[in-house]
Amino acid sequence: MIADVRTRLRVRGFWSQATSRVSDDIEPARRIGESVKKDFRKRQNISRSERAELKAGLLRSIQAHRRLLLRIRSGMKEVD
Repeated sequence: MIADVRTRLRVRGFWSQATSRVSDDIEPARRIGESVKKDFRKRQNISRSERAELKAGLLRSIQAHRRLLLRIRSGMKEVD
């Protein structure tokens, strides 16, 4: 996943920070998304309401990840 983000940042011209810095910034959001996905896979035989709660959690983690990427990109713009 991080390689894809690096490629996108490089293509869009935002690649001005060190790779390790970008990886450190992305890692927390990636971990949140993975934990929700694992929980969702683990519990296949669940009620409709529980499934809805898990999907809502997954959507929240995706939105948090997008906000984090936007924050990283805006920081990279300021460096230029």
